[in-house]
Amino acid sequence: MREILSYSLGTVSYPLASADGSLAKTNKSALMDLLQSKGGECLVDKVPIGGAILFDGMAVMQAMPSRPATFGELAETILQSILQLALYHKCTRIDFVTDRYPPISIKSLERSRRADAGSQLITIFSPDQKTPTQWKKFLSDGKNKEALAEFLYVAWTYADLTTVGKNLSLYIAHQNQCHCVTVMEGVQSVDVVEDLPCDHEECDTRVFLHAQHAAQEHKAVIIKSSDTDVAVIAVSLQADLPCSLYVFTGTGNRTRIIDIAMVSSALGTSVCSALIGIHTFSGCDSTSAFYGKGKRKSFAVACEKDDYLKAFRSLGTNFDLEQSTFALLCRYVCHLYDQPAAEHVNDARYKAFCMASSALPELSIPPTHDALHQHCKGANYQAAIMRSCLKREMNAPSPAGYGWEIEDGNLHVTWMTRNPAPDSVLHVIHCSCKESACEKGRCSCFSAGLCCTDLCRCSNCANKKETEEENDDCPDTDSEE
Repeated sequence: MREILSYSLGTVSYPLASADGSLAKTNKSALMDLLQSKGGECLVDKVPIGGAILFDGMAVMQAMPSRPATFGELAETILQSILQLALYHKCTRIDFVTDRYPPISIKSLERSRRADAGSQLITIFSPDQKTPTQWKKFLSDGKNKEALAEFLYVAWTYADLTTVGKNLSLYIAHQNQCHCVTVMEGVQSVDVVEDLPCDHEECDTRVFLHAQHAAQEHKAVIIKSSDTDVAVIAVSLQADLPCSLYVFTGTGNRTRIIDIAMVSSALGTSVCSALIGIHTFSGCDSTSAFYGKGKRKSFAVACEKDDYLKAFRSLGTNFDLEQSTFALLCRYVCHLYDQPAAEHVNDARYKAFCMASSALPELSIPPTHDALHQHCKGANYQAAIMRSCLKREMNAPSPAGYGWEIEDGNLHVTWMTRNPAPDSVLHVIHCSCKESACEKGRCSCFSAGLCCTDLCRCSNCANKKETEEENDDCPDTDSEE
């Protein structure tokens, strides 16, 4: 049984995956709530006068209560909403930061999950053009969102900001560029910002490049975002920025402003430096959570031993996972599954299986050593992206080989590199398909991610190896189907 349990026993690693083969999800906001509780009296009503306020652009668009009739009205509505909030908090600088959408992205799985079925590609050619009635479907396509960000940039460079009556700077990020619309003593100008072109994909990281730039002239920087990723990075970076960071989060009547410096001070340097690693390892938009292990428990266990914090501080310091870090993370996972004395994660898996009372024990035991290694590589890659947020050029390598793989032009999670089960078990599985050609889920071999063998009684099979020499092996089943 020990040997059998060293295999994932499925086409995915079930402690890290949902039943449909997608990433296992967790409640990210639980970590935001935890950080807020650790920060004591960290909620504030006001921020220092003369600060900079930075907006997650796509979040602003998606939070609009109604859809304006034309794209011109949309641009004006968004501009007025960010101006209103900036003036209310007496800010003199506004940054509007958006995502980029490359074809190969570790966020593709999460974006696909959030998107409605299908997408609608629309070219924006005029301010008078009607906005699409299927607004959510429009925003589900990355090309549409990039085109919209470009349209807003053009529209706002023609907007008359002198009517605001105050000196003001509006920084607009679009594609990999940034322009600034400045109003000074009633005179408006538009200039390229030479310090802010970058190769960042995510607004979550790009906004901190803008924060670093804003900190040169502003003592307070407010980031308007409800994404837990932003709060995590803010707490981790507060000590590295010469300004006080504030995160304006929540929606509707539940908005609040968190003084990040207070949270950072309460947690201490060691925990703050480990926070990005803890977050990506315990599940974020691009990485799996551990089934049944929420953010609070993951954080609590990480803080129990200095070695665990050391591992999470190391996670993401470069794009290649260090073996010493992986060894410590294996010990952490054993502890996470209440097996702190286990010498090896496969031993913890066996012991947890023997103690499991669940009807589905695979969901209550840790992943295999092989599957955990792939998860660690992915978490390390995502952490490296976050830790590089103050660099203009991340120069991130392709995610292929870092916990993902490219198949048919699409990025998929690499769940494991070993076969899903021992050969002796794989050979027991066979089918008797007559009509499906063994290409559908009804085929027991196909559904298990296996090749048909001589034991099968199928007809017109399209699921066999191409050559006789390969009959003893099975194709990789790491990609999500």
